[in-house]
Amino acid sequence: MEQNQQTLNQNCIQSAPTEPTGKNKRKKPKKSKETSLLKNIIYNNFYLVLLVLVPLITTPYVSRVLQPSGVGVYSYTHSLVTYFTMFASLGTLSYGQREIARRRENKAEYSKVFWEIELITVASSLACLGVWLIFSFIYQIYTHYLLIFSLLILSSCFDISWFYAGLEKFQHTSFINSMFKVLSVILIFFFVREQSDVDKYILIYAGSLFLGSLSMWLFLPQNVCRAKIDRSSMRKHFQQTLVYFLPTVATSIYMVLDKSLIGIITGQSEFNGYYEQATRIINLAKTVSFMAIVGVVGSRTSYLYTKENQSQVKTEIAAYLNVALEMVCMLSVGFCFGILGTAANLVPMFFGSGYQPTVYLLYIFSPIIVIIALSFLLGELYYTPSGRRKNSTVYLLIGAGVNFVLNLIFIPLLQAYGAALASVIAELVITVLFLVKSNQTLTWQKVGQVLWKKAAAGGIMLVFLCISYLFTLPPLFLLIAQVTGGAAVYLITLILLRDNSMKEIWYILKRIFTRKKAKKE
Repeated sequence: MEQNQQTLNQNCIQSAPTEPTGKNKRKKPKKSKETSLLKNIIYNNFYLVLLVLVPLITTPYVSRVLQPSGVGVYSYTHSLVTYFTMFASLGTLSYGQREIARRRENKAEYSKVFWEIELITVASSLACLGVWLIFSFIYQIYTHYLLIFSLLILSSCFDISWFYAGLEKFQHTSFINSMFKVLSVILIFFFVREQSDVDKYILIYAGSLFLGSLSMWLFLPQNVCRAKIDRSSMRKHFQQTLVYFLPTVATSIYMVLDKSLIGIITGQSEFNGYYEQATRIINLAKTVSFMAIVGVVGSRTSYLYTKENQSQVKTEIAAYLNVALEMVCMLSVGFCFGILGTAANLVPMFFGSGYQPTVYLLYIFSPIIVIIALSFLLGELYYTPSGRRKNSTVYLLIGAGVNFVLNLIFIPLLQAYGAALASVIAELVITVLFLVKSNQTLTWQKVGQVLWKKAAAGGIMLVFLCISYLFTLPPLFLLIAQVTGGAAVYLITLILLRDNSMKEIWYILKRIFTRKKAKKE
């Protein structure tokens, strides 16, 4: 066994680029931790900006062409395939990223882990694909659409974004995903032309994700080497992926099950259409608010937890947590109050006529952005990297149970509004549990100190947004005025209140411009 490991190490060394020796040897400039982290945040934010821009471009067109019923069919069928993609990937996305991050300094070790985890994903994906095909033919409603969605399960099979995230090589995934996102936009405008083109829309959506996952393998040869697979290690990985899989199940109950139950209980695809568009706006806000920052910093904290000097590690992690908390809360509170103030104008202008119920759904949903930001922050920066995933799983399962019960009570009474209310309550329960059990990593006092100035600024912005409706302007010009004016009011108020998030933004901008100036000189 020891000899095999030495052979693997030698193979990895041989596969790596050789360093020049003697006089030709050049000293490589060392990258600071802050520089590489900033670069990864930029790469990740570039793709996430595209994730925001693509729906902004396609959604107004698709919602008008497919109408609430067509959007509802997509939402309902997508919710069904999500259960299978969830089982296909198990918990490899979070667990795989963590394991690669912990071994990223040893190519032989992380290559071995990569192949073992990926083989587990391939096996589970193929098993789920077989069950899905049987289900698609037995479940006679929307069979045609369900079969097209098979591409999403295949996408899970080839998705190795977790590997690049663990190595903090976000440029690979950002480039590929960006390319296929742009391609999907072009195809949607070319081929989705009538209300009956739901199948074409699904094919473009699922196909672009599948091709994006497949293309990630192009960069793989330069990042891994051959490795001997250990069956006992695979069994351990499988057990751990199940631990990480349980939170995924719990999350899906209130992220996906609500859409399934709306379709089953109400029997009207229009309600799914209203709910889908509301969650689309909320998800966009979540993406911009915290996923880029927390995703990148999460990889860094996983790496730090492997270090021996735990006192220094705790200091560094606390610093990352404070910065992430300030930035995440600043953005999430801004979006929460911004959506409250603009929904009445945004929905009819963005989605077209016939989506009025989406306005009221957004009123209910808006606080969830701040609530999820806090639990997501703790999950990615404390529970997952420190190996406390089992603890967070229990809290997520409790929240999922609350959500499921409330869905059964509220949906028959309030339709889609009931599902939204159940989601907000469930997320609040989870966040409270995460905070209480975080071993003082994040306290109520700290959350209050960070949030109160931002909430005050958000309230002032909301007053401005409400006053803006008194002016008679075309919807587009009104929305532009609301977004720019509201953002200006929010940021100026934060500056006047001397909020810490403004200090962090100033520090980041100062470093960027200082670096650019140094390069010119």
